[in-house]
Amino acid sequence: MDANLTNSHKRSSGSDSFKFSKFSYDDIPQISNLLVTIWPILYGAVGHPLFSEDYLRWIYGGPNKEKHVMVGAWLNHDLIAYQSFLYRRVFYGGKTLNAYLWTHATVSPRLAPSERVHCAIQMMKQGVLFDKNSRFYVEDCDLVYAFNEVDSHTREVVDKVLKKHFAIDRKINSVFNQFIILPNKLKKYVNEISSREQSFDIRIATEKESDKLANLLNQVPQGAQFVMQMTEDELRHYFFSRPDHHTYAAYEEGNLRAFIHFFTVQIIKETKAHLELIVEFIISDPAQKNYAAHLLLKAVDVAEKINAKAVVFENANFLDFDAYQPMGLMPTLRKMTMSAFSREGSFDYSGTFRCDVK
Repeated sequence: MDANLTNSHKRSSGSDSFKFSKFSYDDIPQISNLLVTIWPILYGAVGHPLFSEDYLRWIYGGPNKEKHVMVGAWLNHDLIAYQSFLYRRVFYGGKTLNAYLWTHATVSPRLAPSERVHCAIQMMKQGVLFDKNSRFYVEDCDLVYAFNEVDSHTREVVDKVLKKHFAIDRKINSVFNQFIILPNKLKKYVNEISSREQSFDIRIATEKESDKLANLLNQVPQGAQFVMQMTEDELRHYFFSRPDHHTYAAYEEGNLRAFIHFFTVQIIKETKAHLELIVEFIISDPAQKNYAAHLLLKAVDVAEKINAKAVVFENANFLDFDAYQPMGLMPTLRKMTMSAFSREGSFDYSGTFRCDVK
């Protein structure tokens, strides 16, 4: 095996010629190299993030870096496939669950077709982290969730593998659009409401306010919700560990009422690179639309300063579209599904969610 590998690869398993090994945070350079090499081939036409080492250190770092499960596949000492399961605390049905976001699944297109299919099936079987027969069993894993394009053939294949080998009837739990913000429409909306009396202030939130931000984030919305939660330490890493991340807060009468978190990411599409600004969390009382509009305007301001091509709202499923549409929120043609499965088999949930999409 490659001399550059760390001790994290001592635990390995596989079938036939493939060997599967667990990565650690220290192996990010190798993970980055694989994703940067393969993703342009697989997703170059639709666009994908640049999986730089810095970007992956943010995703895989922080208080949970020992909990994430990152798996590579080897063939003749060459890394040819990879997938990750990112630890998340999720609130659902009155309980806080240990969940894992299944993402970054990649198999090299340079493999022979039969080898590629065989490797992919082996990787799919690894996704059932809560099963004791899983190669990378996680004792306290309650459920695994994933995001796919609505018309993704991959999702159908995964469903068949889970049904056949684990009797898991995975269902589509939620369907959502990707949204973009129309800057001119948002500015017009803000100008119209600014003529009224405004009793709150919008300002940059700092790391010292991580406790207040975490408390507001962890307030469970009304109704059936599948929502990601964070400890103060998790939020501090997630929001404040990189200079291209921004958090703005709305304060009224000295109290934190709402906030927005967004970051910039380099997107590669057809070999060309451009910047997009990703709004990942906007936490605001739905009845107080003024908060949200002014917070979104901060994202637009930053996007214009850095010449970002678009302001993208990836996580808008839980929003009241009728309330946000006048602010310039517009669905794109990209439609996604969220699927989740648990120890009990199927996870029969259809409703809104607030979880990050990586």
